[in-house]
Amino acid sequence: MKKKLLYTFLILITLSNFILLFMIFNKGPKNEHPPRKNFITKELKFSEDQEERFAFLDQIHRREMRQLDNDLDMLRKELFNSFHISNFSPDSITNKIGHLESLKQQELFAFFSQVRKLCSEEQALKFDKIIQKALRKRGPKPARKGGDRRGPPPQRENF
Repeated sequence: MKKKLLYTFLILITLSNFILLFMIFNKGPKNEHPPRKNFITKELKFSEDQEERFAFLDQIHRREMRQLDNDLDMLRKELFNSFHISNFSPDSITNKIGHLESLKQQELFAFFSQVRKLCSEEQALKFDKIIQKALRKRGPKPARKGGDRRGPPPQRENF
């Protein structure tokens, strides 16, 4: 009786995971909006020339990031569509995913480096503060008050 209940529960969880993955990866086409005033250009009070150069850099950056995201989506789909393959090792695909994530970080750094070069000295100081603030928001979250009293997670068992 317990095994039957366990298998039923596992099947329900697996199905719900597939549905969630489908909803995440099967988004509709992304509409291209006309360029709007960017937060950075507003905060740094870019001149028209700086705004034009920023718009050009931003367009290239978004195209690169979109391509990397598309490649990542394809690899994730390939990975999660491989459950039925016996003796499948996800290492190759996960290594490619890791490499693409690394390329995304490199692209992001290169983009912001180029944007910083557009800035005057005063704007560059403000730009640095904006980046540091953004990094603090994205950084690790503080531990809960009183710590985590649940202990270590249980050991995984192979089914």
